[in-house]
Amino acid sequence: MAWVDLALIVIERFAGHQAMLTVARHFVVDPGRRDQRRFKRFQPKMDHGDKPILQGQRLLESDIASAHRIGDLAQQVGLSPRTFQRRFAKATGLSITEYGQRVRVEQAKALLANTQRSIPEVAVAVGYSDVPAFYRVFQKLVGMPPAGFRSAVQG
Repeated sequence: MAWVDLALIVIERFAGHQAMLTVARHFVVDPGRRDQRRFKRFQPKMDHGDKPILQGQRLLESDIASAHRIGDLAQQVGLSPRTFQRRFAKATGLSITEYGQRVRVEQAKALLANTQRSIPEVAVAVGYSDVPAFYRVFQKLVGMPPAGFRSAVQG
């Protein structure tokens, strides 16, 4: 539905705000610009060919509730922590922390959409012991708080 938003932006730019509101009401469209981040799925880059980094990615994804220490991950894949961080960022385009946040938030979105677990339970299930930190990261990556996301996907 991005084309609808674009059409309203073009109408507003060329005909003014009132004309845009009139068109939006006529077509029963919410004129508020909608954030599309909630629909975006995290699809990590896995075709980079760096086998130790791919192994690190799989370790991060296999146990999202654990607090993965960079030194431990690096040791498990046979690299020094600094080399692991540098190669991870080069291969995936994300820092290890950002990657972990995205994996956790993607799992949280699935739990919010498909279960009735409370938001603090979801936060703990995806590895956040600090619920306010979970709210902040979720809001930043999804564009809405967890409760708003649940309402939007469950109708």
